[in-house]
Amino acid sequence: MSASARHRLSWPVLAAPLGLSLAIAFAACGPTVFAPLPGAAGPLGASSRPSSSAPAQPHASIAGKIAFSRAGNIWVFAGSVAQQLTSIPGAADPAWSPDGRELAFDKQDKNSADLYVMPYPGGQPHPLSNNASRIVKNNLWEMQPDWSPDGLSLAYVSDRARTKTGVLDPAAWRITLPTGARTQLATANQYTGGIDFPRWRPSHSGELVYTSWAYDPQTLNPYGQLILEDVRTSRKQALTPPDQTSFQPSWSPDGTYVAFVKREQRQDGLWVMPVADATTSASSPPVSSESGKLVVHGMAAHPMWAPDGHAIAYIGLKDGSFDLFVQSLDPQLEPAGAPIALTRGWHVEAASAIAWSQ
Repeated sequence: MSASARHRLSWPVLAAPLGLSLAIAFAACGPTVFAPLPGAAGPLGASSRPSSSAPAQPHASIAGKIAFSRAGNIWVFAGSVAQQLTSIPGAADPAWSPDGRELAFDKQDKNSADLYVMPYPGGQPHPLSNNASRIVKNNLWEMQPDWSPDGLSLAYVSDRARTKTGVLDPAAWRITLPTGARTQLATANQYTGGIDFPRWRPSHSGELVYTSWAYDPQTLNPYGQLILEDVRTSRKQALTPPDQTSFQPSWSPDGTYVAFVKREQRQDGLWVMPVADATTSASSPPVSSESGKLVVHGMAAHPMWAPDGHAIAYIGLKDGSFDLFVQSLDPQLEPAGAPIALTRGWHVEAASAIAWSQ
């Protein structure tokens, strides 16, 4: 299966135009500061093609560091400077360890993908798998890592189960880093695109949110539904209804809110909604637009909370380029001012997750 085909299966949201808005967050202590730097004004890059020359440095500063993918490599935006971290073709979906000292990511080849872990700020990437094979049917995909709160394992998506079941759709898995043991955490709907972007819930042991893709039985249109699962008991609950498409979830630092992208009228808005404990809430709680808040309109993807919970970073499309943006939040979960562009004309990889750490 080629990389492009793999994305069409597992990420049907990328086939239609994104139209974005940003989800909002809860209040914690000490707001994150975003200071526009001199020269922030001016037009954004007009071309949709990545530039072969080095892009201009970012126009704003942040607290902490944001990892993202650009031109097949992982970059890190820290303070007000962005630097290339890897030189491995096909690197994407970065994820910081809880202490911010390691970075996990995936390497996507033509017919396979592998997980990597590397120390930060210096050190060599270490592969956790070697899934490439000269025989196409023997290739495997392992992608979209997310660290467990204790830093001992990664959740990710893989089609590894097909070696036993024959089902191609990717499911949620876990790899225990000290031993390399792999365990399937959740099953996917067959022949629908499966599961993508599993994310461990902070301060809630064993709870995982992910997008489960399915088809409407009447219209046969695909839709994405956020599912919260307690992997210890396999108890699941739908966080969003099947009559809308929601995807790319991201937890607030305390695990009480989830930011996500919701598709409405060919636009993908960024939303935030509260989430009850999986062990105490109903199996299928009613969820609608009234239970969440829309923050930013336009073309956006992959929301990621600031470590202090006072802002959300995301990938937005403006003037032909996907770039990094940050939306500050007030204590009432409302946008505090307009989104700030961290990069301009950088052509950030919009299919790749981003990650924010202290």
